[in-house]
Amino acid sequence: QEEAWTMQRAVAAQGDQEIVMVEMTASGLRPALSMLTRQSGSDRREQVKSTYNQGQVDLELTTAKDITTYERINVPSDVRDQRTLLALVRALPLANGYATQVNSFLPVADLLERTTIHVTGQEQVQTPAGAYDTWRVALTTNGSESQAWISTSAPYILVKFVDGRTGGTYELRDYQMGQ
Repeated sequence: QEEAWTMQRAVAAQGDQEIVMVEMTASGLRPALSMLTRQSGSDRREQVKSTYNQGQVDLELTTAKDITTYERINVPSDVRDQRTLLALVRALPLANGYATQVNSFLPVADLLERTTIHVTGQEQVQTPAGAYDTWRVALTTNGSESQAWISTSAPYILVKFVDGRTGGTYELRDYQMGQ
């Protein structure tokens, strides 16, 4: 079995919880499986399970009333799960002027987009975790532009992110080197 990375994010607010898990191949960071689970209170649970396979995504949708439906969507064979784009950007050979395009898919919204990734320069960024020399990267999709600041040296940390769709700003609060 091929090595894989798993990315997981959990958000809890006002009694609701959302957990996103995406499993990607270690070589190429291509999505294999993703799961979105939303829990509202103690009795409402919804889930979207997406299995990626060479140009198609099989969706298993389970509603809060425990009704499951299935759907198959055709996508480009090089598609990435939209929620993993920032992990992919960290792995790119970033340099002044570097640019590329990536097909991205957001299963929960059945949204297929072409994202342009462009390094717009270098910048020092101050965060609660400290000051970092970074690449400033623009991610442009269908009229929305997000900004990411990735450290210029390994392990290429995501230092700051401004979401162009929601306006949310995320900054690195703490970082400890792993072993």
